[in-house]
Amino acid sequence: PASSGKMRLTLAPSYVVIQEPQQKRGTKSKIIAWVSENSEITSGTRIALRGTLYEIQLPGTPGEFNAYLYYKTRGIAYTCQATVTRYQKTDKRTARGCMEQLRGWLARRISGLLPEKEAGIVSAMIFGEESHIDPEIKSLYQNVGIAHILAISGLHVHILYYALYAILCKGVSKRTATGLCLVILWGYCIFTGAAISTVRAVLMITVNLSAAILFRPRDPVNALCLAALLILLYQPLYIVDAGFQLSFSAVAGLMTPPLLFDRLYWVPKRIRKGIQASFGVTIAT
Repeated sequence: PASSGKMRLTLAPSYVVIQEPQQKRGTKSKIIAWVSENSEITSGTRIALRGTLYEIQLPGTPGEFNAYLYYKTRGIAYTCQATVTRYQKTDKRTARGCMEQLRGWLARRISGLLPEKEAGIVSAMIFGEESHIDPEIKSLYQNVGIAHILAISGLHVHILYYALYAILCKGVSKRTATGLCLVILWGYCIFTGAAISTVRAVLMITVNLSAAILFRPRDPVNALCLAALLILLYQPLYIVDAGFQLSFSAVAGLMTPPLLFDRLYWVPKRIRKGIQASFGVTIAT
């Protein structure tokens, strides 16, 4: 929802009816529509809109944000200022709709336990529900360069994995605990919206843990490359997506410095270990 009384909908239309000339077209592209706020319209609702479609254009100025490419990678080709003419609740439940409803329910539960600002931050950090973050708080995090804390990333995934593994190992074997961790991690990835950084982290953990289960050597570089390959096979346009580039370059930056800093044997080991991670990420990104 927007502060102007409008709400943003991402639509997967069955068809589009064009007035002049009168014709009905099917489309596979999604549409972003801005309509008046209506709490009755939720994920999975079938709606009919009347409005003007605008095709997302390529940037006209060098260096301008490429909205066309950004939305193209997400399957979105049009925007629309529209009026809802009718809507219908359906009994059909989609996995995505159920996940969104569960996230919304959890966010409301957290809001009932914590003050408004703190609840928004916790909701974003735990399951990626950013709609409840106070705009002032979000702007503050962006200005000091720590906005990534509010997005689900490899840090969150690894914390969850190590916590789960430590708990599960107390009751089951290590191989069983590993298998259960993988199932839970993939469920968490889907639940939080499957952002590129989250998918990358879960893929890398899956590759490394699978190697351990099969008694094969683990290679983080191979895991990183395989994760990139699988994501690009799903959507090749992610190669130009800033989120993809920053996520993979940051991890590559963490892997490279030890090879270089180990040669600086005259520098105390404690100092080398202390600066190599930040140095690598800074240079890579």
